[in-house]
Amino acid sequence: MRITGGSVCCPDGVKRNCDVIVRDGRLFLEDASPRADGEIVNASGSFILPGFIEIHTHGAGLFEFTMGKYNLERGEFDRSEEIYAEELPRYAQRRASTGVTGVYLGTWASPLQQQQFCFRQLKKYMDSSGNGKDGSRILGGLLEGAFLNPQMAGAQNPAFIFKPEISLFDELNESGVIRLVNLVPDYEEASYRLTEYLTKKGISVGAGHTSATGEQFNRAIEKGLKYCIHFLNGPIGGSFKPFNGGGGVEAVLRENIYAEVIMDGIHVAPYYVRDVLARKGMDRVMAVSDAMFASQAQGVKEFTINGIKGRVDDGGRYVYVVDKPQLTLFSSIVTLDVAFGNLLSWLTADMQGAWHKRHEGMSFDEALIAAVKCCATNIADMLRWQGGDDLEAGELVNGKWADFVIADISGQQGNYKLIVKQVYVRGEKVWG
Repeated sequence: MRITGGSVCCPDGVKRNCDVIVRDGRLFLEDASPRADGEIVNASGSFILPGFIEIHTHGAGLFEFTMGKYNLERGEFDRSEEIYAEELPRYAQRRASTGVTGVYLGTWASPLQQQQFCFRQLKKYMDSSGNGKDGSRILGGLLEGAFLNPQMAGAQNPAFIFKPEISLFDELNESGVIRLVNLVPDYEEASYRLTEYLTKKGISVGAGHTSATGEQFNRAIEKGLKYCIHFLNGPIGGSFKPFNGGGGVEAVLRENIYAEVIMDGIHVAPYYVRDVLARKGMDRVMAVSDAMFASQAQGVKEFTINGIKGRVDDGGRYVYVVDKPQLTLFSSIVTLDVAFGNLLSWLTADMQGAWHKRHEGMSFDEALIAAVKCCATNIADMLRWQGGDDLEAGELVNGKWADFVIADISGQQGNYKLIVKQVYVRGEKVWG
């Protein structure tokens, strides 16, 4: 298959006289050619992007990975093996429609047996022939809620938070599908032991919902901590004082680890996003959705998850903990195609920062490549140390998996929108 006429977003810039060739599920770049060798896809006027990789998400389309499917009429979740068998393929299709080609599904703080059940269902689907053909390829699980600081739980229930223990993790991961773990440094030696253990097993360790000091962060980094989970999203401590190396905010900004940012413009204000990108660099920030079942769904107003009541705001822009509007947000409803458009808009606009006096707007091409890095390349780079050919994606480079998106971009400087037209996973069209 040859995709012609599109603007190809490569690591070294946007190429406008280049074709993408798909051969045996892998992609190759060639100079534009009129010859027709196999199937031809005309992408004139469109952009060809690497498929987005979603490493922090919990659900969509009324399906919540930890809870099952939400019944609008009863206001309750239904959970059974049959429901997961039906909903996981649908979830993969929904996320593919947003430009996502690889995804990791995460659990909330909840009873251990409940999380074990969820990961068992995920393994069944990951091992099925439909994975990567129904839609996005599901690459593994995220264990978010088990090893938090209970004082920084946000919208999660502290009753289901546990002290880090190797035996407890092994029990949770009986299915073997967990590839990312939220493990805060706050428990010190217990945290460091488990961080080192997970790192040796090829599992990426992140930290969010934490009040760890800078020194505790640095110790965890020595043991293998790779990234910060939803950076600046409320439950992370900071300190302007000189003691203990500051807090988590200072550690993440100083150290060469990756930082997730929820790119809905609500969890983190756009001017702080620009500040973080300026400080961390375009190669260390990862766009995430942290989306829940109310994403890509209609009719959800108020609900309860593990004893915590949430509500969708009247404008349908965000979700919050009841009685704490604007103080404690409850996951998000953003999708990565929207996040990509947000990034492109913010990066091309002149903007006053909080820590930086002023950010000049980038050129369209510069902003486009930066947005690609945040939504795809940087995430693949953070994960790639795990090994395995599943992670040979995230950028349009010869020989990588043909996981890519054909999309249009509408709007003007400071106000862009990404419109996903077609999505391919390993060279096979899964959406559009």
